[in-house]
Amino acid sequence: MGDKVSILGDIYSYGILLLEIFIGKRPTNELFKDGMNIYQFTAMALPNHVMDIVDPSLSFEDDIDDDDDVKRNENDKEEEKTMIEDGINQFDHGRREMEECLVSVIH
Repeated sequence: MGDKVSILGDIYSYGILLLEIFIGKRPTNELFKDGMNIYQFTAMALPNHVMDIVDPSLSFEDDIDDDDDVKRNENDKEEEKTMIEDGINQFDHGRREMEECLVSVIH
């Protein structure tokens, strides 16, 4: 984001950090080369494959003992999915405004 400190830069960095935590990969992972980055990797999994990229160490499936645990596990997964989707949507917010401007100018 450059060498100037800004609130938007801090928010962006925080979002990347959250993605790192949820997917268990750093932006420097060898997976992210040839134009692929942590944001694109995560965005490609939305909306149907989010749980496929969540770090398995965050899963509690082995700890399920009864129906209440199953419900809690399903709720945890849904919350993780929602948080990742919200993060990606925040990244897209500025881009979406620019795209809307371009579309309105072209049409």
